[in-house]
Amino acid sequence: LMEGHVESTIRTETDLHPIHIHLTRMMAKISFKYVTAEDAKSLIVTRVIINNMPLAMRMEETPKEENYPTGNDFETRSVTLDKKLASGEVYTFYMPANRRGTTTNTDPKAKNNGAPEKALYVQLFVTSRSNGSNFLYTIYLGENDTNDFNVRRNHNYNITLNLKSEIRDDRVLAAAANCFVVNPNNEIMFDPYTRTETGGGWKYSDYVNKKVPAKKIAYVKILWQYVNVIGDNSKGDRVWLDQYDRVHVKTGTAVGNAVIAAYNSSNKILWSWHIWVNNDKPANLDEAVPYYTFGWTGSADGKTGSIITTNDKRSVKGRSLMKCNLGAKSGNANDYGLKTYGTVYQWGRKDPFPIGNLDYNVDYYQYSRGNVGDLRDNNNATIAMNTTGAVHTTELFSTEQASATTGTIAYAIEHPTHFISPVKSGASNPSDASTCNNDGDWFWGHNDLLWGGKPYSNAKKYEVTTGCVLSDNGATEKSIFDPCPAGWMVPPGDMWLGFTKNGRNATGGVYGNINSVHTSDNASYRGFRMYVQEWKKGKWVYFPSQGLRTAGGRPWRNGMCGNYHTSSASAGGRVNIFHLHTPGEVDPFETSFGYSRRAVGGPVRCVRDVDESE
Repeated sequence: LMEGHVESTIRTETDLHPIHIHLTRMMAKISFKYVTAEDAKSLIVTRVIINNMPLAMRMEETPKEENYPTGNDFETRSVTLDKKLASGEVYTFYMPANRRGTTTNTDPKAKNNGAPEKALYVQLFVTSRSNGSNFLYTIYLGENDTNDFNVRRNHNYNITLNLKSEIRDDRVLAAAANCFVVNPNNEIMFDPYTRTETGGGWKYSDYVNKKVPAKKIAYVKILWQYVNVIGDNSKGDRVWLDQYDRVHVKTGTAVGNAVIAAYNSSNKILWSWHIWVNNDKPANLDEAVPYYTFGWTGSADGKTGSIITTNDKRSVKGRSLMKCNLGAKSGNANDYGLKTYGTVYQWGRKDPFPIGNLDYNVDYYQYSRGNVGDLRDNNNATIAMNTTGAVHTTELFSTEQASATTGTIAYAIEHPTHFISPVKSGASNPSDASTCNNDGDWFWGHNDLLWGGKPYSNAKKYEVTTGCVLSDNGATEKSIFDPCPAGWMVPPGDMWLGFTKNGRNATGGVYGNINSVHTSDNASYRGFRMYVQEWKKGKWVYFPSQGLRTAGGRPWRNGMCGNYHTSSASAGGRVNIFHLHTPGEVDPFETSFGYSRRAVGGPVRCVRDVDESE
């Protein structure tokens, strides 16, 4: 877009002369590239994010000394480029002016500190193959790389980011999510105020917002951790909020899980984050495993359509799989049992619950320190755990009955360790619908959009058999409540179809109907090594039967049952889960009340959050 202005007087029709109109561009032109040196070859750029692009612009230039747009409330948007830019490749875009002025900084490494609000910046989403984390390399644009934050109309900006090594400074943030993957003896820093997920229509600023005193973070600390995952933070030197409102986390010597929480000045939890310490780099995007599933057709009423099974071809490419369960201690496909058991999640909630340290256990067991493990608090003191997991206590890991008060987003955010149970007081069998309130859902009244997607009522459906409904309402855009790390999300409900011969349940121990490496009793593997691309050959991925927490809160069946959540909410309080029963049973469709309720704490196997090209 260009504009120009000229005034000229034409006296008569014959008094014609050339009129020269000088045009200027109404936008700024930005040409961006990165160059990776040999010492930084472990850094893989997977996407580019352009932040704070104004939505409005003026026809004419404003005085150079004025900031524009005026004020801090002008509307902006962010644009994500999932195109994988190669080192040295130039990407060019145009945008309205965004002049935010200058600061007094003189050090390029510190330019981002104290940057003006809503100044334009570009981020490279970078996976580090060496330490397993995903980072945002952040560059604020302007006329220099120290203190200018003015992007002017009719100007060209040529930006080159040189990735010289893996040494990080204040321009490198951990990529924002509800889960951060780090290896031991490492440190990350992240922005706790900025999130870009849009799935389900939720807005992060409704919950954490520095402009609203009650939603502004005053401090952060460890809520729970396994021993030495982070360590003693009594001095605030392992988890803290710095003067620029960034959160820092230093990990300890052990692999495992922790949760840190941000509090406001009234000591109320505003948000919490899962710190997943792992040596196997499970969040590396370039280690994601492509999978193929069956295509299918359906209708609004779910009564017509059929799964396509022509010649056993799995023709639909899905979003690639993470190599292990969310929260697992090991991503090694040849590890079986406890190391591969991750954390569990109530459907639609972002915070993890530890599962028992029992390699194999068929029946219910106590949610106690002896079974779940030695959990520590911010000061490295032992957290009391003396419960069945199904009752209200005064301890940190309490189970609360679902109600109009507790079954809300606000309550779940403020109480990330409370298991919210719909099971009626005194009832003992969460598998019986008569013992549950609210259709077995923790969220009072149901909400299909917590993990993104669309309402079940608007979905295309296919009733595979009575009570088994396949739907297409799973998320394509990540939600702010999604528990997966940056670059990953909860999978859709049709991901599992290729795990059986015809996309339907494979029961009765007939291994010929299961797309598994196993051809006979696989009990010792505590799960299944599933082929994910072709029938009975090619790439396989291990899925442990790590157990679950029933809707009543009691942990159950470690090493025997896998009850994997998807983002596809089904009717009432149901969710489309993928159920493993070791040995010999794989169910892409689970009808049992006790397994399919949204209040059940089940494992998650994340998938990539973008559709990848071949």
